Amino acid sequence: MKLIILNCMEKVARNIKKFRELRDFTQDYMADMLQISQSHYNRMEKGDVKVTGEIVDKVSKILDVSPEALYTFDDKGILQNGNNNTLNSYQFNEHVNIYPIDKKLEKLYEDKIRMLEDEIKRLKSRVQ
Repeated sequence: MKLIILNCMEKVARNIKKFRELRDFTQDYMADMLQISQSHYNRMEKGDVKVTGEIVDKVSKILDVSPEALYTFDDKGILQNGNNNTLNSYQFNEHVNIYPIDKKLEKLYEDKIRMLEDEIKRLKSRVQ
């Protein structure tokens, strides 16, 4: 049982980092919002510090995602919809089950992709 809890906490820590990066929030910003030190926040993202349910609730509000998303999100299984190329579902591990992606999460990915595409254009123009 302890191993399952540890794996769950590691997954939560990884997901917090993923959502933070999608939002383009810094660790300093998150730490300030949570009223903890940046080093403590860093250790939390690494899984070195236990992430309590209270912290998950606070982090989910800051990141504007559901607490469940921090426990269950798995970006390895993200699929694209062939009709409009938007992210619309994800799956867990090797299972066939497909779960709908939250519209906020979809927008986060689309915004991040757009930002990265703009950055690529900017860098290409500097090289030429």
